[in-house]
Amino acid sequence: MPPVSGADMLRFLIESQETTQAKVAAEAGIAESTLSEILAGKRELNRKHIEALARHFHVSPAVFMSV
Repeated sequence: MPPVSGADMLRFLIESQETTQAKVAAEAGIAESTLSEILAGKRELNRKHIEALARHFHVSPAVFMSV
């Protein structure tokens, strides 16, 4: 299986949970514009984003880190 980027994993989690970018941003405490830039490839996930998203989706932070 090829490595998946953090943005791709985020996109997958949003779609699979049938939620919205705005709802994830609000519930994870991340600006919606930041999430939008991450999904568009204009910005990288940082440690704070990864920790907040991992808590929100109840997954290991490692799922957002490509190897």
